[in-house]
Amino acid sequence: MTVPYANYLKNLFTKKQLWIEFYHIPTGQSVKFRGSVTSFNDSFSQNWNSEEVYGRMDPVQTYQSTNRSIAIAWDVIAASCEEAGYNLQLVSQFARMQYPTYLDADVRTKGGNALAIASPPLMRMRFINWAQDTSAASANPQLEVADADDYKFKEMPPGSAAESGLVGVCSGFTYSPDFGSGFVDPLTGQLYPKRLEISIDFAVVHTTALGYNEQGVFRGKGFPYGTWSAKAAAVDPAVKKGQSVQGQATSEIARDVSNAGAATVSGGGGDLAHSMN
Repeated sequence: MTVPYANYLKNLFTKKQLWIEFYHIPTGQSVKFRGSVTSFNDSFSQNWNSEEVYGRMDPVQTYQSTNRSIAIAWDVIAASCEEAGYNLQLVSQFARMQYPTYLDADVRTKGGNALAIASPPLMRMRFINWAQDTSAASANPQLEVADADDYKFKEMPPGSAAESGLVGVCSGFTYSPDFGSGFVDPLTGQLYPKRLEISIDFAVVHTTALGYNEQGVFRGKGFPYGTWSAKAAAVDPAVKKGQSVQGQATSEIARDVSNAGAATVSGGGGDLAHSMN
């Protein structure tokens, strides 16, 4: 028996949980896209405060934060006229989710025109193990690795974006109908694309504590892709307990700055003192 292509895709996405899901935190609404991912970029950027110090060739670098952002693009293909209409409805709902919720004007101002934002359009996004909150019970972790020849998979219960999605801000959303694939026109004045191209930029808002503790163990088991290695918890004996590498470097820089504070430069008929404070 030949399985229709539409049913094959539906079963594939349902069984393997390959959809891309977004959950609108203020309203509790969600959308699931059954699409073919065309690009995925997960970026981690460190933010440092750079300060120039007299007598040093390089500026003093002070760590501030680490940010994560995800750029993902996918195509949604319709196998029927009805599915083309359904896909466009999903895009419409996702476009509406880009907006906040407001307090009713008559509640705030008794009939005035002013509106106040009740909740910003924060979202949760989940896409397999590539975009998930690994602290959730349904996501942590699916693969444990001892070494290249010793690993085991653990089947975890399925999780929704509401349960284990990454919290973040959708800083960019682009929808483009593919004109080359054509359209269906079941109604006068209505065109439903056979193929949709969607891309977003998602700035992740961390909701759990991340980073290493004093024993060298990372807080956030399974972060970020649902894998965990016991060897990653090994402590480098060169690093003393309770003293971070940055702490050592900062101490050395502080000593240099303190010594430089007493330095003077002669010129112009007098001594010019340079304070490092």
